[in-house]
Amino acid sequence: MPISAIHAYLVHPGRNDPAATISGNEVPLSGKVYEMLNGIFVAGPESRDFEVTFKPLSASIQQNDCRDLLIAYQGAPALETGRKVAERLRSVTDKRSGADQIFEQLRTSVLSYANDDEQTEDAE
Repeated sequence: MPISAIHAYLVHPGRNDPAATISGNEVPLSGKVYEMLNGIFVAGPESRDFEVTFKPLSASIQQNDCRDLLIAYQGAPALETGRKVAERLRSVTDKRSGADQIFEQLRTSVLSYANDDEQTEDAE
């Protein structure tokens, strides 16, 4: 299934701050960001197969509000329906994610990889 729309949102941790703003934009269906995302979506299903466990509301009802939001977005992909998914993410995201640490680790890994390449070229 080809990508028909891409919406990106900047979601600040808002578990303790439900008024945290969410900005969103449409991403063009061409260019570097599109190519990166397209590579993820055309990859085999085994790379994105996740087990989901439901907590039943009663003995016979299983409700997943997140799934409902995603189905609504899939049915009408627009900035506003996507924003509802982003709002849900904001409501469960706190400031303990360590995002700054992740970027620092990535930067360190890239620099290390680049230095290894330079040393290999010098040795040759």
